[in-house]
Amino acid sequence: MTPTEFHSHHTTTGVRSVVVDVSAGTTAIIAAVAANHAIRVHGWNLSPPGAATCIMQDTTANTARTGTMVFSNGVPNVQPFSPVGIFDTAAGEGLEFVTATADLDGVLTYSIIPANTLGQPG
Repeated sequence: MTPTEFHSHHTTTGVRSVVVDVSAGTTAIIAAVAANHAIRVHGWNLSPPGAATCIMQDTTANTARTGTMVFSNGVPNVQPFSPVGIFDTAAGEGLEFVTATADLDGVLTYSIIPANTLGQPG
């Protein structure tokens, strides 16, 4: 998945958009970062073709950043863009999706932030 970068007047860093295309029963890395950076998620629009579950978590420590999100058949889960961010991964941690019962498609917006800004609004 290759991110597309765009800039928002709400943030001082570039906001990226990545297509989400995760197969059922897999763990897929959505974005990776260097050791002194983290990922700040700003929003998403996700939709499965059938009933599904998904968790967003850190890539190495597997720390869950969302609870288990439950999707109905084809009903999208939309988190509108938040300029301050919805959550951050830990320093040096990328973001991955863990799916269970169905494929998951959509788009996720995020930015890469310096680790010393974790927890500070975007």
